[in-house]
Amino acid sequence: MKIKYVFFSIVAALLLGAAFYFYTSTTGETASDAWGFVPEHAVWIYETEQPQEVWGQLQQSPMGEILAGLPWFVGLKNNKQLLDSASSGKLATFLEDRHLLISAHITESNNFGYLFYLPLQGLEDYDALEQVLRHFKNDSLYRYGKRNYQGLTVEEFSAPEAGKRFSYLLHEGYLLGSFAPFLVEDVIRQLTSPEEKGFRKHHASLFQLSESAADEGNLYVNGQELGNYLNIFLKENSFQPALPFEAKLDVSLNEDGLLLNGYLLPEASQASPYLSSLLSASPQTPAMTGLVPLNTATLEFYGFSNGLSWLESLQAAGAIPGWSALVEEFPAAAVLPASIGTHLALARIPAPGEEKPHQLLYLHSPRAAERAEEWEALAATFSEAGSDSLYQEVFSGHAITQLAYPELPEAFLGTAFPGFEETFFVQLDDYLVLSNSVQALKSLLLDIESDLTWEKSLPFYQFMEKTNQETNWGYYVNVEEVWKQLLAKAEPEWKALLEQQGPYLRQFSRLAMQISSLEEMFYASLFLQAQPGNVQELEGIRLTTVHESFLEVPLISGPMLARNPEDKSREVLVQDTLYQLHLLDAQGDLQKKDSLGAPLVADIFQPDVRKNGKPHYLAVTKEGLHFYDASFSMKEGFPLRLPGEAPAAQANVIDYNGSKMYRIMVAAESGDIFMYDTEGNNLEGWQPRVLDGGLSAAPGHLRVRGKDFIYAFQQKGVIQLLNRRGEQYKGFPLNLKDSLLGPVLIRPGSDFKSTRFTTVTKGGELVSFNLNGRITGQEQLYKPEADTRFFLVPDQEEENFLIARQTRYNLSLLDEEGKLLFEKDYLGAEDVVVQYFSYGADKEVIAVTDPVEAFTFLYDREGKLLNMEPLNSCCPVQLLYQENDGSYELIRSYGNKVSLMKGE
Repeated sequence: MKIKYVFFSIVAALLLGAAFYFYTSTTGETASDAWGFVPEHAVWIYETEQPQEVWGQLQQSPMGEILAGLPWFVGLKNNKQLLDSASSGKLATFLEDRHLLISAHITESNNFGYLFYLPLQGLEDYDALEQVLRHFKNDSLYRYGKRNYQGLTVEEFSAPEAGKRFSYLLHEGYLLGSFAPFLVEDVIRQLTSPEEKGFRKHHASLFQLSESAADEGNLYVNGQELGNYLNIFLKENSFQPALPFEAKLDVSLNEDGLLLNGYLLPEASQASPYLSSLLSASPQTPAMTGLVPLNTATLEFYGFSNGLSWLESLQAAGAIPGWSALVEEFPAAAVLPASIGTHLALARIPAPGEEKPHQLLYLHSPRAAERAEEWEALAATFSEAGSDSLYQEVFSGHAITQLAYPELPEAFLGTAFPGFEETFFVQLDDYLVLSNSVQALKSLLLDIESDLTWEKSLPFYQFMEKTNQETNWGYYVNVEEVWKQLLAKAEPEWKALLEQQGPYLRQFSRLAMQISSLEEMFYASLFLQAQPGNVQELEGIRLTTVHESFLEVPLISGPMLARNPEDKSREVLVQDTLYQLHLLDAQGDLQKKDSLGAPLVADIFQPDVRKNGKPHYLAVTKEGLHFYDASFSMKEGFPLRLPGEAPAAQANVIDYNGSKMYRIMVAAESGDIFMYDTEGNNLEGWQPRVLDGGLSAAPGHLRVRGKDFIYAFQQKGVIQLLNRRGEQYKGFPLNLKDSLLGPVLIRPGSDFKSTRFTTVTKGGELVSFNLNGRITGQEQLYKPEADTRFFLVPDQEEENFLIARQTRYNLSLLDEEGKLLFEKDYLGAEDVVVQYFSYGADKEVIAVTDPVEAFTFLYDREGKLLNMEPLNSCCPVQLLYQENDGSYELIRSYGNKVSLMKGE
């Protein structure tokens, strides 16, 4: 059992029950001892002494601001007003200073219900209640009835048209009610059966814990029922039926969101090894956030006094069943447990196009460099036993090594760490970082170099500052990255609800769940960050101009983005009709310009030639290469024309192993490929590498299993795959037997077979193939007309893609499976330029630019127009998402003007 189940349960219980809790402020509570009515099988119970005050605080809080956009919350407020009107304004008084309880229960395998408990204090309460009941009895929309159950009278109101029924029992000064009638019967059975112990008696230890004076109530959680409760919402039963804990948490609303603090009591008889192993352990600090990439969905942290002792306790509890087999076959594996210091963490990162995530496992190791040498020796032992050579490659100055033992982390860390069919590792600072994907480790190294980590992100840094700085276990959730996974796992009815209310729910941007050992129990904390307005619903982007730059000559290309070599601020480059290149700073002021003499054939590249963090600027035109240093002065030896004055068509800059030994690739209109170093030397084998026919996209580089692949996709539908010397790989060239109009999307794997190329031919065949030159998938897409043409549209990170389908007057966008998203009519649809910007769930924007009419249209994924009027634009636009405030920035060129616009 993974510890995260403990807190997932609390979160789900709280969020899924929030609506009903506040709905209860119109119905129920419990009396001098309301707990005597609560059935033993309750999943969770919310308790407050001030329901009316809490309701007011909620509405004034950031959490309430977010909830106010949800339809059920609007309906709740309307219903509360209705009840207040029906009681002649007595409802508020009726709910003041009342001990309100709400309990959640599983009613069937795929449903749940709630019981409300409310004490009635004196004749005035009964008069107010009777007035409300009289109101509904006289309303033709409702039906009233009574029935006898085991000697007690159950009263019911039903709304036939809505299919709802509310049952309640007035008993010994309490109103006990539910929308699930048999839950009221459960209360009666408990009252009439001496064998029924009830919740309080069965969980007596929870009621011996201290009370919090000033908060918004308490939440009691029954782990024995929680697993089945959570499985109601998921397609697969992801949670165990019984979880070994019970908890009492104080509920607090604050300016940052929702905070739950309290105690989690492990049940000794069924305690999870991973839970009990942390009892009496010293809390630790999650110090690896500088190594955690921004696109991490979840980070699970374990902190302990001593890693070896922690693992020994897990082994004694039988939580690491694979350990004995591992050390028996490979005695050298004994170095693995000894490598762990005081903590570890597991990050899960969504992998585009794959169901299973990439994983990064961070093992704190005080002598990491020494341990890495031991691990490399062990890696060699694994490879030798498998009659294979040791796989190791250097990327960005770090050695990445494969540990060729299936599910190695599970073998030495236990059942909480599956999902490593392959294991690779790299040493970074005081950590040994393991991954199930070599590509994930390479991406991590690049993210660290680019400061794209949690520690360097202001929103994440501020979030982590609000959590407990030391903990024994923590689970940190980036809601934006988790959202798509949640939708994929949710049952259809819950998925529909999540999709509908997603723009509001995702404003609960991050979640931290933590437990720390405290005197044979755990102190538990849950922090749900609320950031109202942080997620904009894409029903419209209201663009306002921030600033405009006016140049002397009309523009023909750009905007292109760059970073200032000194302060890393954003820069914009554009080219005018005189072929002059203009460099603008973040404020839109002109800094430099130079005549290129020909139109650009690619965006501006910024290779860090001197490896000092101050990149240069490379501009490739139809006539050759223009290379500027960090001060925008032309480098010696440039401009450089292609041999024979061949006209260039595409260009790219590649770095084989992250060493910043860059190579410049230029493809001529003929398809011939030239390769240069950064001094302008034309490299052997590429003077040029002759190909028969032009390319449909820029050539590029891919490294898999230590081998370098140069790819080139020809317009005639031939895929070329070459080594660094320009020689063909086995299985290539691969002929797709139809022409290509656009690029091929590449999803690197751990080997040649699992690396996947995907494209669509001009005639509409969706094709996948691997590095062995084998077609792995073919599907003919629907063609509405004989001359219909197709091409691939990758997103800005080239991780996801859409498919464009064009006829003379129509443009259609399809998803990765070829399913229609939307279609639009354009007078010259075959000439439009399509861009796809993907910044996470519900933040996908498709920009369609008509260069003839000089208009750009922005659409969401369903084809809704986001900008009320088309934007004047000569060229494709730049659209950036600002994580700090959830807004968009759009940069466009039109006439002689460059505009920066802010979208909300």
